[in-house]
Amino acid sequence: MKVCSPEGKSLFSTSTRNLRNNVYGLHIENGKSVGSPLLIRRVVVDLWAIGVTSQGSLYYNTWHYNRGFRNIFSATLDPDTGRIQSAPVLATSLSIGENSYFSWSPDGSKTAYRTARIVEPGSSQCDCSMAIQDVASGSVREIRPRLSGFGKLQWRPDGKALLTAGVSLDGKEGIFSIDALTGEATALALPESDKVRLQGPVWGPDGKSILYFSWTNVGTMVLRNLDNGRTRELEARADRGGLALSPDGSQVAFFNRNALMTLPISGGKARTILQLKQPEYFVSIHALAWTPDGRRLLFLKESANYSEQSVSTLWRVSADGGEPENTGLAMKGMHELSVHPDGRRIGFTARSGSDGPETWAIEGFASLLQ
Repeated sequence: MKVCSPEGKSLFSTSTRNLRNNVYGLHIENGKSVGSPLLIRRVVVDLWAIGVTSQGSLYYNTWHYNRGFRNIFSATLDPDTGRIQSAPVLATSLSIGENSYFSWSPDGSKTAYRTARIVEPGSSQCDCSMAIQDVASGSVREIRPRLSGFGKLQWRPDGKALLTAGVSLDGKEGIFSIDALTGEATALALPESDKVRLQGPVWGPDGKSILYFSWTNVGTMVLRNLDNGRTRELEARADRGGLALSPDGSQVAFFNRNALMTLPISGGKARTILQLKQPEYFVSIHALAWTPDGRRLLFLKESANYSEQSVSTLWRVSADGGEPENTGLAMKGMHELSVHPDGRRIGFTARSGSDGPETWAIEGFASLLQ
């Protein structure tokens, strides 16, 4: 794509270097380029230009395939009332594409997420990288983890690495730590056989242990000490994905038989916090999170089995049980909750757009090239 502004002083074009469809702008004087190209937007899927307005806004069409876009959003929650205070907004402006697995850093200054681009239109093959965004400046740094695939991300308590379930470059599935600066991946746990899958890992509060599912037909929770490699199975089973460790590390929350449950890490019996009845279901794709004070749990539910078309609603419930409270947030295909350390901001993945073309505008960027 190449398109000029009406006065001929700005040229917009796309580059597909490294399989990324990025939009660049270039200032033109007397028919010649001035300076270096300026990156305007990263990872725009299948873009066709419409034109540039006299105010310098670029309009273009893009096409969503199959499911539409998954994007990351943020919203503000009142910790006292439990109600949403602001409408959800996109949590990133540079990566418009398949964004997911949003995670706040321990100090709240950064976010991490997975960004992907469909390699071939209509296919499921993606080129994935990890993006780390500075909250204050909005700047984004992309890292290509030394993995052939990875999923949900969670920051280590010291903010220097992220935890994920993934696949190594030589095809080994397991749980890995990704260095936040270099992208180097270190295996923390690998399955003992091809029949076992390790999923849903979370850090212990000191970053010296991890808790995860060991899946066969049901999920067994395993606590692993990273200093000596010793493991201990917890006395509970789960049939739906997603673990959430309390801020003090004393309890783990999980789903089983359409119930939200907690279990003491030190030992003891699981306790049912909330039981849903059909046709209501918990959204189980990493859609469970504690509030920073450890007093409540946030979760998503819907009135049918989860799909990308389903409308999910955000609720909270006391960690001691009781009646759940509707926060007032509802979106299509919502999952993957993350809570900011201030307890007010939340991040999540949701479906945006629909199958077919959409029109987007990048406003006022021609003025940046003057």
